[in-house]
Amino acid sequence: MRNLIAFFLRYNSFFIFLLLEVVCLTLAFSFNTYHKVSFVNGSSNFVGNIYNSYTNFTDYLNLAQVNDSLSRENALLRSQLLSAYWNTEVNYDIACDINMVQAYQFLMPKLSVTLPPKAATTWL
Repeated sequence: MRNLIAFFLRYNSFFIFLLLEVVCLTLAFSFNTYHKVSFVNGSSNFVGNIYNSYTNFTDYLNLAQVNDSLSRENALLRSQLLSAYWNTEVNYDIACDINMVQAYQFLMPKLSVTLPPKAATTWL
């Protein structure tokens, strides 16, 4: 407790400066419409950018679910292709034959993501 009081006594001029800044900014934004509008627009842009970054991050985290659903759909579509079937009869004179047996079974691939070492990553 004594250290806390010593801290406030040591930096009292800085805390008084911060308090006066907050009071001045509050008065400026409350009574001047130009400053109030510019502050609201600036804060809206700032919050919009934060919300956009958060949305991009959550979309990136949901890519695993999207990837799994696309892999399942690809496996289903590939199993429906005509090239996935082979003819069971030797007679090749018939153009349209219903005696087809599926030659392959397409499975959903298991993907793993490996990240580069932390020292090698660069952030823009």
